[in-house]
Amino acid sequence: MVLLERARRPEGVFTLTAAFFGVLFLVITPPFQVPDEINHLCRAYQISEGHFLSVQIDDRLGGEIPHSLVEFTNSFRKPIGDRLVKIRPRTILEASSLPLNSSTREFVDFPNASAYSPVSYLPQSIALALGRACGLGPFHLFYSARAAALLFWIVCVSLAIRIIPFHKWLLTFTALLPMSVWINMSLSADVVSNALSFLLLALLLHLAYSAPSVSERTYALVLGLASLLAFAKIVYAPIALLFLLIPRSKFPNTRAYCLQLFLLVVIPLSVVLYWTHTTEASFLPYARYNAHFRDQSNLMACADVHEQMQYILDHGTYILSVLAASIVEAFNMYSTGYIGTFGWLDTRLPTWLILLCYIVLLAVAIGDTQAVRMPKRHRILLVFSGAIMFGLVLFSQHLIWDCVGSSAVHNVQGRYLIPLVPLLFMSLLRTSTNPSRYLPAVVVLVSLFALGFSAMTLVDRYYPVPRSGPTAFMCDAERLTDDGYFETSDDRIMLENGATQNTDRSRSGRHAVRMDPRNPYAFTYRLYDAVEGDTIHIAVWRYGSEGRVKVCNNDRELLSDNGPSTTDTAGWQLLELDVPVLTEMATGEIGVFLHYDGPEHAFFDDLSISHR
Repeated sequence: MVLLERARRPEGVFTLTAAFFGVLFLVITPPFQVPDEINHLCRAYQISEGHFLSVQIDDRLGGEIPHSLVEFTNSFRKPIGDRLVKIRPRTILEASSLPLNSSTREFVDFPNASAYSPVSYLPQSIALALGRACGLGPFHLFYSARAAALLFWIVCVSLAIRIIPFHKWLLTFTALLPMSVWINMSLSADVVSNALSFLLLALLLHLAYSAPSVSERTYALVLGLASLLAFAKIVYAPIALLFLLIPRSKFPNTRAYCLQLFLLVVIPLSVVLYWTHTTEASFLPYARYNAHFRDQSNLMACADVHEQMQYILDHGTYILSVLAASIVEAFNMYSTGYIGTFGWLDTRLPTWLILLCYIVLLAVAIGDTQAVRMPKRHRILLVFSGAIMFGLVLFSQHLIWDCVGSSAVHNVQGRYLIPLVPLLFMSLLRTSTNPSRYLPAVVVLVSLFALGFSAMTLVDRYYPVPRSGPTAFMCDAERLTDDGYFETSDDRIMLENGATQNTDRSRSGRHAVRMDPRNPYAFTYRLYDAVEGDTIHIAVWRYGSEGRVKVCNNDRELLSDNGPSTTDTAGWQLLELDVPVLTEMATGEIGVFLHYDGPEHAFFDDLSISHR
């Protein structure tokens, strides 16, 4: 009975739900399909070996990593950013046999993770160090680090929900939003900052509203959490401003209050300044980066931290106009991403589910009433702290990712809002001794539904689903999806290389694909459900003398067409290819695509594919 009662409390609901779906997401999401997870693994591994600073050599930033770890990451790069690429479960399992072999190493670039402190990878690096000591290979090291990150986050947030004096269900619901659970089971540096943010928020509100006084031991915990949070991600440090909510009467005297407030500002700030000075060389812009490696290092060609900062200092109120414009221009990105945009920003939850989560979030904030009176100045401080954090998030993104002098911040991912959104909604606290009895049920049901739907979305995104019966479709190059794929006559099927769409010439409609040396591929179609004995028929019309239909299997080229079979009166040539599926072809991905290797250009239109 005691265990059942605990399971029904907010912290019990969170722990059970987060553990179940966290593990489920951990298993469903293939390796490195969380943004920058490859670089986070490399940085965490570097820290796990005791190397707290990244290495700059030959105008490169990163460190030496076992070659087998690099080989493991390369096995899962293909689906990154392309939601039409699928992974067979056995491909993941086959990677489990790869040994680590720490002695054979190579230098790896991870400039966008090189400035993160060891605190940002605390659970991941500990798991990697222990796993390496136990002789684990790259596969098991990776999943051990994910599991450690998830466990750390669950423990911290569960403790935060237990000690926070009010809005326990609000904190529970925000922590159980799909994006929150998904990002916090990964190797991302966000895991530690999210966990510490929730814990520090809960502790400060506990001291302000519940604790009879502030003991030296409790203050030391606040100071430690604030310093660690600032060390992990400075943009969330303004949560420490909530120290001002604590009445002075809870301190021995005014002198003690002022001293503790002073230390709470100075020590975290000193930690940040020290680390920033130490890692100043870790900001190497694209223009100065080694030309042979910079295009594969996730750097913006026009961005430069130091030049951007100088531009801001030289242009008065420029940064204020940038921040104001960014709130509007990036709204769609961060508002949807806060609820759930998975993969490398390529798999978004449907709009109706995102709206449902926001409606419930507002309802929980208003309905989770408490017998606590929150003064107006406390509400203002909560909103102010959240607004300052949001401004710092925008400012940091502007420094790192935007072109120097750009008018707005465009890369504001919703996951960056996880620590600050609870502050904004907590300011809506209503004073009442009769909280809604339906609130726990709403939180549980909506959380389970949203997380369950997200799990199915991830399965559909990453794993092939066999189709029943024959498949036949055509593509006339007329329509593109919002993310740049060609639509076909079958609404379940899309084709890659939408950037080749062109209006210079067409056989039907207004569009065709234009191929040239800069765009050598078009109409890429991937099959995962072919079996031995199937036949794939491809036909497409070409205008020009170069370019072919090709078929590959697991990146091995198998067949190409034998040239045009007929020519129409307008000069368009019909290319056809019949592909029998052999035994060895049915074990992986079959890719059908157009390939152009001529010196000028050619046009293709009216593709049709049938799979029998």
